[in-house]
Amino acid sequence: MKPLPSASAALRDQLSRGAPPKLAFAQLPGLDLTCARLVEATLQSANLRGARLRCAELVQARAQDVILDGADCSGAHFGAAELSRASFVRAILERASFRKATLADANFEGARMQGASLVHSDCRRVRFVEADLRGADLRGARLHGADFSRAQIEDAHFDEHVRLPWLHARATHVFVAGQRVDRPER
Repeated sequence: MKPLPSASAALRDQLSRGAPPKLAFAQLPGLDLTCARLVEATLQSANLRGARLRCAELVQARAQDVILDGADCSGAHFGAAELSRASFVRAILERASFRKATLADANFEGARMQGASLVHSDCRRVRFVEADLRGADLRGARLHGADFSRAQIEDAHFDEHVRLPWLHARATHVFVAGQRVDRPER
């Protein structure tokens, strides 16, 4: 009987054929996918803990419940990806783009998201607890129920109708509709 290929071997094979990778439930912790083109990939419930996805393209990926805890996704593109309930705990997401992504119920606790774009993304009930969102762009994002407890949101950009998360955030100012807004005096 022929041995089953490993998940990483299956991924290499799929990428070499140009097909969107189908890796639902795959165990790929620590895998180096730097600059990989994973457009329309299927990654539901995959374990990519500690993986390197710097500058990777995950546009329109179907990755509900994916685990990317501690992963380096700096500069990665998750545009229009389905990432509901995804876990990015302590992930590095500097300059990552989540434009029009569905992130409902995702966990970004302690994530480094400086300069990230979440423009027009669905961030309902997302946990940004202790996340570093300095300079992030959240214009047009749906933020109902999002938790910004102890998050760093200085220089982050929000829409004018957003109720600012001052209560538990560590910011002195943010940008609302392009205008700087200083934290109210306590």
